[in-house]
Amino acid sequence: MLQMLLIMTGFAILIGILWFLTMRATPKKGMMRVIEHICMGIILCYLCSAFLSPLGIHFVDGPISALSAGYLGLPGVALSAIAQLWP
Repeated sequence: MLQMLLIMTGFAILIGILWFLTMRATPKKGMMRVIEHICMGIILCYLCSAFLSPLGIHFVDGPISALSAGYLGLPGVALSAIAQLWP
């Protein structure tokens, strides 16, 4: 359990550093904007997964779901949940 907490903390710090660097480099332009959306999507997917897992709602973990959640927000997370249920 402690190892998982350390891994999640490391990823959170890495995402925070990447977000800070993307905002300092060229805000709102090009590839850095995509990286910012992916980081925000990862955070959003993780938070929704953490809060909705006890209710039995699970999300697909992957770059496509993070990208859709980053660009679309909560509708992107809902799209990821629907993709999990799709046969």
